[in-house]
Amino acid sequence: MKMILAMILPEQLNKLLDDLDEHELPGLTVTEARGFGQHDRDFTDVELPEKLRLEIVCRDDEVEKIVQSIYKSSHTGQRRD
Repeated sequence: MKMILAMILPEQLNKLLDDLDEHELPGLTVTEARGFGQHDRDFTDVELPEKLRLEIVCRDDEVEKIVQSIYKSSHTGQRRD
């Protein structure tokens, strides 16, 4: 078993859930979070950007497909990805 941890933007959740639906996940936890990554930081804004923290527990053989779905549905090439 593996646990996948991902941080995504709130507006990406529905598309991601649609993409993950085909994998018949046994469960998913979504938690509201705030934070920044290497390319998120805006030093003029003291408010941390809103994110969603996803936790997915899956079988070892499902990891690659799930990670690819997360990347496909949430990577836009823009800052904050």
